[in-house]
Parts: sequence; structure tokens; C-alpha cells
Amino acid sequence: MKKTEVVTENLTYSYISEEESVSFALNGVDVTIGKGEFVVILGHNGSGKSTFAKLLNALYTPTDGQVLIEGMDTRDIEKVWDVRKTCGMVFQNPDNQLVATLVEEDVAFGPENLGIPSAEIVARVKDALATVGLSGFENRAPHMLSGGQKQRVAIAGILAMLPEIIVFDEPTAMLDPHGRKEVLKTIHKLNQEQGKTIIYITHYIEEATEADRILVMGGGRIILDGTPREVFSEYDVLNEAGLSVPQATKLYYLLKSSGIDLGEVPVSNADLAEELCRLL
Repeated sequence: MKKTEVVTENLTYSYISEEESVSFALNGVDVTIGKGEFVVILGHNGSGKSTFAKLLNALYTPTDGQVLIEGMDTRDIEKVWDVRKTCGMVFQNPDNQLVATLVEEDVAFGPENLGIPSAEIVARVKDALATVGLSGFENRAPHMLSGGQKQRVAIAGILAMLPEIIVFDEPTAMLDPHGRKEVLKTIHKLNQEQGKTIIYITHYIEEATEADRILVMGGGRIILDGTPREVFSEYDVLNEAGLSVPQATKLYYLLKSSGIDLGEVPVSNADLAEELCRLL
């Protein structure tokens, strides 16, 4: 059985407006995520997914319930820095995370703030840049890089702090297709080769097809939890939540409505092609 790394129990978070009215962004979320899992979180705007991400990283404190990161309660003020070292976070806009004039200085920023010895920081920066495919970029200016490269520098900065869990809050939303592809490749590499636990928030349905598991959020709650195949089989629930399905899955349902049953629901073009070939 996989070691548990993230647990939320009755997790609730509310915002208070200027008129002092209470609005619940999360309302009783219970989730358990095991070590090394690649979990994608889907949800319409306002579903609570970004609030959920910030609660995992202790940027927000629960209104009610709790978040445990490797057994550490994020409400414990003495554990906040340990939580953030264990659970790193990459945001949507890489420009908001880059703070230095050189790539190596930017990647070193986190470890320096943790008080890591200089010699170890140098080694961590080198390893982190190699992991994200940016060896040789040490003396480049971050603002001169492409969007995808900037996001990989931001990821390297998190890696240099040696987290076991990394939360990605729509990291490809501001990138072109090429940038999206290179960042996704890096994230899958972290999961598959280094065993990092990945919690990946996105509004791109196709990015969810290779996850171990998908959580679908709606109205501040988890409304679906399962493998990609299980989740995308719930066509009506997804439609109600304002979400689509992958193109391969959509074509499957169109064929099924015409009397052509391909069997299991495909989640990728390769799955669909295999089922069509079997049918033919």
C-alpha cells in the first residue's frame, strides 16, 4: 500500500466580502493522496481548485477541518516552513515566481532562504536545472527566456528545495502549445523518474488523460474521483459541471449514440484507434 502524503478532512474555506457576507470556496473536502501519485484536479472556474491548492501549501489556513502534509498539520504555525519544504508549489504565471537577474540565482533563492550551506546550494542548482533540461542556462537572464523555459526555471527553483510533493496550479495556462508540451514533459519526468507526488490543476482536459487519478471539483466539493477512464465515463456529471471530455471520448459517445459500441471508454486517441481497429 502506498504511503499517505496528503490528507484533507472536512476541509472548509470561506472568503468574507467587504459587505461581510461569507462565501464558501470549499465546503467539506475529504481527500487522501498517496506517495508517488499523479493526481489531476479539474473544475470549472470558481469550483474551488485553486483555493484547495493554496491550502495544501499552507498559503491559506482552513476555516474548518484540516490539511495534513506527511502528518504535519498546516494550521500549526511552527510547521509552516516544514510544510512548504515538503510541498512545493508552482503557479500559473512564471513571471510572478522569478525574482533574480540570473537563472542560477533564481533557482538558488529558495534554498538560500532555508539556510542551506553554499556548497550544497551549488549542487542543488546544478541538479535541478539538469532535471528540467536547462543545464547551461545558469547565467542567462530569466526575462529573456521563452514562457516554457521560464516555467521550467520556476520548477527548478522548487526542486532545489527537495520537496516530496509538488502542486501545480494551472502551470501551462499562459503558455503556447510548444511551451505546454515541454513543461508537461518535465512534470511527468519528475513523477516517473524521481517518484515525486504530483497534484496538477488544469482546465485543459487533454492534460488529464495520463494521470493516475482525476479529482473533479464543483461547488467547493469533490464530485468525481477515479481513474481517467472512470471519470470520463461520467459524461452527464461532467457536462453538468461545465466540463467537456477528451476528443477521443467525445467521438466514442457520438458513435455509441449511432449504435456503434466500442466497449470501454477511450481517453486518448491511441485508445480510440485501438478500439476502432478491434471493431473493424
